Amino acid sequence: QGPPSAPTGLSAVLNGAQVILAWTMPPGIAATALLEAGRSTALADIATIPVQGAGFSVTAPVGHYVVRVRASNSCGTSEPSGETFFDVGSASALPGAPGTPSASVAGRVVT
Repeated sequence: QGPPSAPTGLSAVLNGAQVILAWTMPPGIAATALLEAGRSTALADIATIPVQGAGFSVTAPVGHYVVRVRASNSCGTSEPSGETFFDVGSASALPGAPGTPSASVAGRVVT
């Protein structure tokens, strides 16, 4: 028997700097997930973290992240899942809603 199939359905949900990752492990032989994080596609230059199960939560520092996951067991390691990309604390985050506008009129002056 060869290595397991790649995990599927990788997703990331951000709440500020909190990142919640989830995926579906392949059926069959029990496997450990290897979570790979990099600064660019196909890189794991930030971290490779073994995870039991199909999810992981972390508070991440400001930066751009590309994440993928592999399944690993005694028969080998799978190809990577599809990648997901996200930014933590970047300028690309949407601004908050504007405050309530107000104005006053004094003669011909509006402020």
